[in-house]
Amino acid sequence: GNVLGAAEKHAVEAFLAHKAVNPTRSRHWAVDVTWVFPNFHIDLSPGGFWSHRFWPVTVNSTRWEAEFHIPDAVDARQRLQQELYAARLAEILLEDVTNTERTQRGLESRAHDFIQLQDGEVMIRHSLHHVDKWVKAKTVAEALA
Repeated sequence: GNVLGAAEKHAVEAFLAHKAVNPTRSRHWAVDVTWVFPNFHIDLSPGGFWSHRFWPVTVNSTRWEAEFHIPDAVDARQRLQQELYAARLAEILLEDVTNTERTQRGLESRAHDFIQLQDGEVMIRHSLHHVDKWVKAKTVAEALA
């Protein structure tokens, strides 16, 4: 089964067959993530999706809001599958929060003033590039260039 989905096998197969899902057909694909600048993610998977919003609070803290969007269950089996889906995603998100908090503490230690991102973190690099571009821009036109 799909550990990041809340759908029956036929629905998972239909989801995965859609041309917009995993367009490169990578065998390492797990979930599609769409980032809407500057602070919103939509993550799609079979049987539902979840969203994140990030709100800067101070120079070194952020409020992170996550919501799960799952259709109403038609029976007890589907409800259990959906609960397991949400629990698994919550586990992943809590792992991400822990890693983010540790990274922040590491940056605040001043041992390094940069983060080395692995090759698979293309979206993080891309989003940070654009946030940095907007912060440094003197005008909206410059930020959009």
